[in-house]
Amino acid sequence: MDRIRLSNMPKLKSPILLLRGINSDSRYWLDFPKEFDEDIKLLIVDLPGTGKNLESKTPLSISEHVKFLRNQINPDYLSRGMHIIGLSLGGMIAIQWLSMFPNEIKSVTAMSSTGGKFYSSITRINPINWFKLTFSMTVDKIFRTTFFPKNLVSIVTNIPKDSARNNWIAMKFTSLGNESRVPVLSTLRQIIAASRWSPDFSNCPKLGNRVLLLKAQYDRFIPPKSVNRLHNMIPNSALHEISSGHQISLSHPQEVIEVSISHFLDWEK
Repeated sequence: MDRIRLSNMPKLKSPILLLRGINSDSRYWLDFPKEFDEDIKLLIVDLPGTGKNLESKTPLSISEHVKFLRNQINPDYLSRGMHIIGLSLGGMIAIQWLSMFPNEIKSVTAMSSTGGKFYSSITRINPINWFKLTFSMTVDKIFRTTFFPKNLVSIVTNIPKDSARNNWIAMKFTSLGNESRVPVLSTLRQIIAASRWSPDFSNCPKLGNRVLLLKAQYDRFIPPKSVNRLHNMIPNSALHEISSGHQISLSHPQEVIEVSISHFLDWEK
């Protein structure tokens, strides 16, 4: 894919932090970071219990994820403020970060993220596909097979199954899975943290203006309507739908970047 040039837009001065979702480290962004204009500063870190932070214990709350990640970021970036693009769990962390430390986060794009009380967790997932992925992930870890990456691509994207793009993503996921795998316990703790999280902007509803939610029209991992519910929970938030699967940045990177940069520029102060 060609690097995106946003020649008609003002330059974004603040850095963008990229946060991945459940059971994946920062390498699973694949070629998405390369799609940004070279003038944009990207910060890419791993969540606790994944990638370079594999040895760190995965917190059971989104707030604790925020506290961990703050220590991974250069204090200069925190003091000047940054934007975040987060996928799924990463989007929840980004929204929570904004509500906890609004001076550090200028604005947020949350892709395919959900929220709600613990008892509503079942309505925030597609149980059948979650079971398929959990089962294949467990089989892979026990028998050292490679079912999970292929099943993951088929469920989290709507890219045609036999296309070159789909095959390339499956190959990369398989390679990454063979190199390093997120422990099952870490994944389970991530799921618990996500299931317990609900946004709270009651003390400052205007902060919701800084949140852009991206909904995947063909999401098979979570029900798309659960993103609508999150939108209703965050006062003044914006909602944008993309004809994609769950991992929107894999199939529609141009649209993700364009709408995100446009949103971020509104909060470049």
